[in-house]
Amino acid sequence: MKVYKVEDLESFEKDECGYLICPTGDYSQIKSFGKRCSFGGSCKFGESCGFGDGCNFGISCSFGKCCNFDDNCKFHGFCKFGESCTFGENCSFGKYCNFGKWCNFCGVCDFGVECNFGMSCIFGVRCSFGEGCNLENNHKFENIQEQVDKVLKIDRIGSSKACTYFFKTLSEIYVRCGFFFGTIAEFENKVKETYKDNEQYRKEYLKEIEFVKVAFLSYSKCKVELICKLDDTIYVPWKFDGVSSIAELKIVFIEINKLHNNYITNLGEITDMSISKNLIYFQRMNHGVYSEQDFNKVWFKDKKLAEQKLKEL
Repeated sequence: MKVYKVEDLESFEKDECGYLICPTGDYSQIKSFGKRCSFGGSCKFGESCGFGDGCNFGISCSFGKCCNFDDNCKFHGFCKFGESCTFGENCSFGKYCNFGKWCNFCGVCDFGVECNFGMSCIFGVRCSFGEGCNLENNHKFENIQEQVDKVLKIDRIGSSKACTYFFKTLSEIYVRCGFFFGTIAEFENKVKETYKDNEQYRKEYLKEIEFVKVAFLSYSKCKVELICKLDDTIYVPWKFDGVSSIAELKIVFIEINKLHNNYITNLGEITDMSISKNLIYFQRMNHGVYSEQDFNKVWFKDKKLAEQKLKEL
């Protein structure tokens, strides 16, 4: 496979629609690409690459971790992405695409059949999924603050014959149906109001709602004791290369598992400039994920306990 460098891009031609035609090859040495690039199949890209608006990728392209894609990018089937990649709005993906953990998708993204997602991905509003996509791996949907543990998709019902998605959390069922998003109770009221003069669609939707309630019955509300809640601050003492500090991190997401729960944080900032050079080490070592098993060992809610632990490091 031919290896391309950034200067090679200048020699590529554009098609009649203004797309830069990029042949199949190894682009891992290039970190930044402009908008409206059209790549052939089986292209290879490195880590932390950036792509402009409206890029098009052929079948079986592969990307390293932490790549960033602007809006309206299109990927054909069997593409593979590393962890922590981010995607703009209106991106579309063909069948059997594979994504690493912690990927982030803005709204109105579309996924083909059998796409596979690593744990704790984030999906914006009005994303749609083909049959067989794995949607129950501690993902976050539709800006719902709670973890979604079950997703149910019902197709071709109602006036639009489109898909309706139901998201089950510990305390509620949320619904995405077209431009509507809200709780299942709000959805039921909306159906009764919208189709009060149309018995056929009203019955279809109400039957759908009752089916979902029964389907989720085995996953009904249960009490889960959490050490922290969203937006809580935790304290993480650390030491590296003779330098030490306490990171103050905020809980932004909670993974609820059968064995133990995980608390996902922002990576925080180190305000002391004399030790800021060690921030990259800290980020790589903890990845912002803290298990309940390490509570009061590695991370703390009480800053005084964190300070005591720091002295022991």
